[in-house]
Amino acid sequence: MLRRTPTRKSASGDPSLTQSQIALRSLAGYAIFIRSVLGFVVRVRIFLAAPLKPQQPLLWLAVGMIEGLAVSSIICIVCIVIGRSRRTDVARGLMVAVFVTNAALYLVFAEVIAYLGQGLHLQVFQLGLHPRFFAGSVEGGAEIRIAILLALMIGALVWANARAMRSQSTRVTLPRLCAFVVLGVLAFLAAPYIHLSETTGGPVVQLLNLLDERRRNQQLHRLIDVPHSSLPLTSIRALMPPLHRHFIDDRYPLAYIPPPRSAAATRLAPGVAPNIVIVLLESMRSAEVGAYGGNVPGLTPNFDLLARNGILIDDAYSVGGYTPEG
Repeated sequence: MLRRTPTRKSASGDPSLTQSQIALRSLAGYAIFIRSVLGFVVRVRIFLAAPLKPQQPLLWLAVGMIEGLAVSSIICIVCIVIGRSRRTDVARGLMVAVFVTNAALYLVFAEVIAYLGQGLHLQVFQLGLHPRFFAGSVEGGAEIRIAILLALMIGALVWANARAMRSQSTRVTLPRLCAFVVLGVLAFLAAPYIHLSETTGGPVVQLLNLLDERRRNQQLHRLIDVPHSSLPLTSIRALMPPLHRHFIDDRYPLAYIPPPRSAAATRLAPGVAPNIVIVLLESMRSAEVGAYGGNVPGLTPNFDLLARNGILIDDAYSVGGYTPEG
């Protein structure tokens, strides 16, 4: 009596997949999981080490993880498509190489982000490439952390490839990977509304932000034509406080006559010349000053003394800071 040999198929019910294609998709699933674990570990490192913490840490973490999941899914989709027309062992090798490269870039970018506390703007990227920054990173053990995590990543992918070769089924399908990509696009669109989301993005998101910032810089330097505003110059007066309404000339829309000085305002005694000292600091957040609730005791003793003996202003804003801290 003849016995029919069962057809080997994936868990998704697709009998058209060969054993090598099942192995490729299984490796994709393992690679996505391994890259997600690495992304979680690195983001925890950024959260603990960066000087400025996100106000919504769970949302901050979720946005970064979903963006990373989408990028990993895109890599796997490309490799699976390549595996249909070419040898699947080539596609598996390409997948491992791209994931390792992505992880190496992310580990380096993460050290820069953790050190500076912000995303990779053009100036920050240039600073990160400076030899002095590398020297400081070596002293802080950055190269050891990068080497250990990258070695673990490579070892996990080698193990995953060996295990995938023995897989009899897979739950990785192109529709599921595409669904992860859609979620990643939604997370990318929501990122600007999450505090400090620029510090949680992976290398692909960071590079996209760098390209977008390069375009904005080109606009500022008139290398790209920017359409002129159709609103009149005086429309900017809508942003002025209601107290300032005595404007001088429409050609200079923000020039105004100040209101009369209040009788309650501080006045110097006759014959006393004012002695005013203005102190400007770069990269000094008010949250680190003791008078504004800083957690490190004795970090700014002279500022705290000035605040106690002088006038402390709570409502002051930077007029031109580009960074989220500013």
